[in-house]
Amino acid sequence: MLKQTKPKKKPFHNIERTSRGLTSYAQAEGVTGYRVADMKRWKKSGCPAFRNNTIYIDELKDWLDKNGIDPTAPAEDSEDGLAGTPEEVNKERVRTMRLQQRKLDREHEAALGELVYKADVKKEVGSVMDQIVSIIKKTVDRQQFNAIAKQFQSVDFKGLHEIQG
Repeated sequence: MLKQTKPKKKPFHNIERTSRGLTSYAQAEGVTGYRVADMKRWKKSGCPAFRNNTIYIDELKDWLDKNGIDPTAPAEDSEDGLAGTPEEVNKERVRTMRLQQRKLDREHEAALGELVYKADVKKEVGSVMDQIVSIIKKTVDRQQFNAIAKQFQSVDFKGLHEIQG
């Protein structure tokens, strides 16, 4: 059985120009034939065709012409699938490696029982603060309590606002 292949998309310079904007990289890729990675790189480079979550293909074509960029030229991909200048590729590799290292560090800390979640800390601190406020309420009169509360006005102690007033 013969395998059917899709016909190649027409390059941008062969399609009828329109001032319409496209709302996704996928649409722009379908219309222009340009790779999403290339369009993202052009956007980072300051192409004005990318604004308000819209890609304006007329402005993209003008910007490519003005900057002497041949969008039909083969992409300069690295061996790991990253496209861009060598500096951009290296920057992305370093960013990816740092993210992977952070993930491995967290997994290691969790395995050792050393990982502490912010939500758990907030819950425990809130519980301790409730106990402190309860003890203070029992041991001092209202006037003394209000004097203590004034000292900590910038701190939001859970339950403190309930007894003031």
